[in-house]
Amino acid sequence: MNDTVPSEERGIVMKCYDCTQIGRDEDAVAVCRHCGSGVCAQHLRVGDEDVRRIAGMGPSYEPRKARHMTYVQCYEAESSVSTAPLASVG
Repeated sequence: MNDTVPSEERGIVMKCYDCTQIGRDEDAVAVCRHCGSGVCAQHLRVGDEDVRRIAGMGPSYEPRKARHMTYVQCYEAESSVSTAPLASVG
């Protein structure tokens, strides 16, 4: 996309969801794969993941990894490990 053309002249532009919540006006550069929100460069987390294919008796992994783009909150949620004790029932 041509960055010299103002965003309002390029048509409809998705905005970063998190920035709109705090009153900022930032264009989204990606869409979160989990929640579908528009994400600006500041709130974007890019990782990679294995690509699995079913082959024979089980999964086979491709030699190249796929790009994994998520909103910072979704990234933290999927990569977190809870250390809190489980609540007791009863």
